[in-house]
Amino acid sequence: MPAANRTVRGSGSSSLRHPCDSGLRRSREEIELIILDVLARANAPMSAYDIAARSAKTGKKLFPAQVYRTLARLIEQDRVSRIESLSAFVIKQEAGDICLIDGSGHLVGSAPAPDLVDRLVQLAEASGFKPCRTILEVHGEFEARR
Repeated sequence: MPAANRTVRGSGSSSLRHPCDSGLRRSREEIELIILDVLARANAPMSAYDIAARSAKTGKKLFPAQVYRTLARLIEQDRVSRIESLSAFVIKQEAGDICLIDGSGHLVGSAPAPDLVDRLVQLAEASGFKPCRTILEVHGEFEARR
């Protein structure tokens, strides 16, 4: 069946076309730029679904699966950080061992603590456990917000 005649299944209307039928496919780099732009403008941690929704509002629709795959690449490239306790993502701004999360979940900072990380790894290994990664997140309130 020619692509131009294919409709979205269950739409009941031939005016709705399958999203892939536009003939335009975004490159990995373009998807990365869209996601980085959305995160930069957000000024707060965002879930992958929030990123997909926000990208659609700007006319650059992304599907959640695209967002998740791209976020995984951006994390590997050390350009994005995942905040585990919020299931959200932020642009990586500074090196830090501890993620500091304001009670509202909107402000995120980091602090260096290499000695603490090393000590936690030592404790784990002394218990016969080999850590593959260390996640330190602390929820609280920044002084300036009190």
